[in-house]
Amino acid sequence: MEKLIEAIKDIAIKANGSTEPMGFLYGVVISVSPLEILCGQKLILNEERLLLSENVRRISVKCSVTWQTESNDAHSHGISGEKEIILDKSLKQGDTVLMIKMQGGQKFYVLEKVVN
Repeated sequence: MEKLIEAIKDIAIKANGSTEPMGFLYGVVISVSPLEILCGQKLILNEERLLLSENVRRISVKCSVTWQTESNDAHSHGISGEKEIILDKSLKQGDTVLMIKMQGGQKFYVLEKVVN
């Protein structure tokens, strides 16, 4: 019976492709250039092992605006159009981040900054 259990485990591991399934973990940014994130007390992840979501990057976004200006002297006019704005949500030293360890444990997807 024990050999059967071991055989089933081996099949499951091979089918899964890894003994390390994906999971969530926290890290702290210890360097921005080059980007390095400390996980736990010893594991330092470098840029080659990190994938960044748009939630932790500097991105450009186009937005449409339409509004009426207001003033105290009864003068107003409409404004409308499309504008490109920059959202700088890039990582800073000391930021705590939530990451997803990809299957196999070689790549880590940086999902969000953690705000207390």
